[in-house]
Amino acid sequence: MIEQQTSASATTGPLDVFRPARHFVGIDVLRIAAALGVLLFHLHGAGGWPDFAWELPTFLLQGAWVGVDVFFVISGTVVGQAALRLWRSAKPSRYAFLRSRWWRIAPLYLLTSIVYVAFFHESLLVGADWLLQVSVHVLFIHNWFPSTIFSINPPTWSLASEMQLYVLLALSAPIIVRASPMRVALGVLMVAMGWRSLSLIACHHFDASNLASCAQHFAYLTPGMLDSFGLGLALILLREQRAFGNPKPSTSDALNLDWKRVVVLLGGSALCLGTGAFVFRDVVAGTIWESPVWAVSFRSLIALGAALVVWALLDLRLGVRASQRARHWGNLSYGIYLWHWIVILAWLAVTDIRGLPMLCSVVFLTWLLSELTWRAFERPLQRWRSGRSTN
Repeated sequence: MIEQQTSASATTGPLDVFRPARHFVGIDVLRIAAALGVLLFHLHGAGGWPDFAWELPTFLLQGAWVGVDVFFVISGTVVGQAALRLWRSAKPSRYAFLRSRWWRIAPLYLLTSIVYVAFFHESLLVGADWLLQVSVHVLFIHNWFPSTIFSINPPTWSLASEMQLYVLLALSAPIIVRASPMRVALGVLMVAMGWRSLSLIACHHFDASNLASCAQHFAYLTPGMLDSFGLGLALILLREQRAFGNPKPSTSDALNLDWKRVVVLLGGSALCLGTGAFVFRDVVAGTIWESPVWAVSFRSLIALGAALVVWALLDLRLGVRASQRARHWGNLSYGIYLWHWIVILAWLAVTDIRGLPMLCSVVFLTWLLSELTWRAFERPLQRWRSGRSTN
């Protein structure tokens, strides 16, 4: 989901094949925006959002949950590039690729899961299904079961889908490396929409009285997220094949976001957030699954919008200082995604303060925890692993 991007070294080291060919500063900007969007969406549901006389901010915030889908597109682009580079290298190794992804995703995921259980769900470890709960979360398959998908730090459901997509990518890399971007894009859209169609039919037939929760659960499974991840992968294939206009390499620090990319950025953002907001309102009204076409297609519309946003920002260039700041905030985005729900629950448990004070406090505390774990845990762990690999 949220990727650590590192510029390629002048000399090729053991881990270089897992790194993008060059750093995407625009992706850093998008990662932190997506993480903050998810945080603000959850704050809105918890009462940490001030009342506005103007409805547009609240309407857009109701669609900010699509930040999760944006993360899937980013992962498809950045991790997809690393996987394809590895497969084209002299010694392609699925095990090495998956091990690299595990070390990037698992440590902070496990740490925040332990904190969540210790402070908010200690009863889980004495329940009858404690072994199932622990096992599926360690194996990143907790999205398979309704009783486990949201049981430990709910936002981590997406990490299960993401790790499973990495396995699928490792298995299919020999085919994808020779595939056309259009075939990849159409293929993942057909599979994802086909999965949601069959799931909706099955839920209508076997569990009509519980249609909403049944259909929603199947939508969270990995095939239902394949379009977001796959469109990101198609984007990097397009870029490598120069199938769309990339700006020529430049040493200038000037902003290179031309008007065409601005139009695409605004259009993709409107499609993403607008679709997300209408979906949110339909979910609240209980009508989201009444229209089969809408129920099957809304996630793919969000994926298309997110892919347009990623395309618009993929070759963004900023000044040196701005790039460094963006890179650091991009590094913090994973921590923000994993810590924010824990901070919200802690705030709700200790105080009745809501509105703007809650919003500012939760954002600050989430940033603080993300900063601390990045500096004291994630970054030292990455440096330790990099040092072991070069020895």
